[in-house]
Amino acid sequence: MNRSLLGEDRIRIMAEKLIGSILHSGRLYANGKSIGRLQRLLDILIIGLIFYGYQPRSAWTASFVSIPTIYIVITITAILLPKAGIYKSYRHKTLNRMLQRINSTWFSVVCFVVLATFLNKSSEYYSRIAMTAWALSSWIWLISTHILSRMYLRSIRRIGLNSRTVLYWGDPQAAYNFSNQLLNNPWMGYKIVAWFSPVIVEEQPSNLPKCLGGIDELKKWCDKNSVNCIVFSNSSSSEKISVNQNIFNIFGNTCSRVLYAPDWYVESMRFECESIGNQHCIEIWGAKQTYDEIVLKRLFDLTISMVGIVVILPALIAIAIGIKLSSRGPILFRQKRCGLDGKTFVCYKFRSMYVDTESKTSDLKQATKDDPRVTSIGKFLRRWSLDELPQLLNVVLGDMSLVGPRPHALEHDRIYRELITGYTQRHVFKPGMTGLAQVSGYRGETKDISAMQARIEADLEYQKDWSLIVDIEILFRTIFTLASSEAY
Repeated sequence: MNRSLLGEDRIRIMAEKLIGSILHSGRLYANGKSIGRLQRLLDILIIGLIFYGYQPRSAWTASFVSIPTIYIVITITAILLPKAGIYKSYRHKTLNRMLQRINSTWFSVVCFVVLATFLNKSSEYYSRIAMTAWALSSWIWLISTHILSRMYLRSIRRIGLNSRTVLYWGDPQAAYNFSNQLLNNPWMGYKIVAWFSPVIVEEQPSNLPKCLGGIDELKKWCDKNSVNCIVFSNSSSSEKISVNQNIFNIFGNTCSRVLYAPDWYVESMRFECESIGNQHCIEIWGAKQTYDEIVLKRLFDLTISMVGIVVILPALIAIAIGIKLSSRGPILFRQKRCGLDGKTFVCYKFRSMYVDTESKTSDLKQATKDDPRVTSIGKFLRRWSLDELPQLLNVVLGDMSLVGPRPHALEHDRIYRELITGYTQRHVFKPGMTGLAQVSGYRGETKDISAMQARIEADLEYQKDWSLIVDIEILFRTIFTLASSEAY
């Protein structure tokens, strides 16, 4: 029996070595971008073929209609899918985020295709069943190739396959923090195999391999060994210790990828490269939108908000009458808020509080559950976020956007900018009627600093990842989060 088990162990070890030799050959690493390009071509081809396969034979009676429709499908797919970022590396991101992007982007593709077939008068040739089957089949294809394949890669990384070796240079605290990130996210497949420190290590961190020494030992180790990635950092505990030219000479004489991982970072930072003359810089915060993106977002906001006002005009009139009949005072509540680039504007809301308790600074004290200041109709409006509808006028005027960081009271801005790093960076974008923070559950009363911190992190994440597709996704998610137990 022992011999049998020994034989099984040998087979298992041989299999792991075989798989490991393939996955660790470096081909997956070196051709990551090529795999992304191949996936992009495959998606366009497969989605086009699925559409072709579901075409009813009657469509071929008018070839001038059916053939261009296939071209339209391929063109829309080729333009919108890459905008979702699903062809980038997701080794460092959650699959939930990718799933959200696939769903929202594919929904947009289907909507554009339906609109295009209507405009080129070909929709009559396609049955609803055929279009639905195409949409579902293509969606299943995207989920299978992008989500399931990455789930498989992450599962084998957990057992040590397809992993990347890391050499770390940094003081104990920075090394400890970095190692925790790897241990808490084993699916990323990173493993620290060597650690060197610019300071004497008095107490060995439990989550790290033994420190092998300082800069001299680092040089000797690099001369004899190789790793996939070198990560170096200086934290607050070693601010006086500079990463001098000797470190870059050592790292530059390796064939490894070199990354700087500052221990002072916060999650809202961007870290993108910029150049001023010949001086290379790292952009930590700042605006991301280009002029054409700003124009595109403005046109989108203007079109949707104006159509929205026309569609819900009867509801707006009914709410206004209800507010006027329920309590004395104006229908609209006006308050100065901080907008784009920190400039103030007048924000409009339906009045939801009694006029004798509601003042220009009343929002300094946030509304709480069963707040006596809130009117009876105000409770209903706040419960369903209907008190925010007049901000469609702010969108038309250009003070706000449909999607963006929610504007806060000026006094709250003054308080939280001193407490939360990067708080004021949310004003790089126009404030929005809804935002990533709101659809992620960070709405309503912020009872402690951590609640506001989570909201700000979501706002800055939105700014980093912005695209028109993201705006459309958040708008659709908003519809399903209008009613919230946290809205009072």
